[in-house]
Amino acid sequence: MNDEIRALSEEWDNHKKLPFPNAPGEGSPFGDLFPQLVEFDRFVAGMVSSTLDGKPVDRNDVGRALLMVNNFFLGLNAVQPKDAATDKYRSSINERVESIHRLIEDLLLVTYTK
Repeated sequence: MNDEIRALSEEWDNHKKLPFPNAPGEGSPFGDLFPQLVEFDRFVAGMVSSTLDGKPVDRNDVGRALLMVNNFFLGLNAVQPKDAATDKYRSSINERVESIHRLIEDLLLVTYTK
């Protein structure tokens, strides 16, 4: 196993241990972001699983994921928490997205060092 695959595998193991945020309540400022997070997490998980199974991943998909993570961070940063509970929820989403970002960076390394 090369160093890039090993790093991706370790990050994937860490990502799987990270709890997924609960769906936000009705009227939450995160209502629009949560479905995007679910879809985005699934998209990246598919690429990581394929890569770890030895299947090639399209470089365009990895690039698209990088653009998606940047856009997601912009949307998340636009939400201004009004109380401690909202701030805590925002932090849990941010932690998940940061983990996804690390996976994408590892995917970039694997994809472009072959």
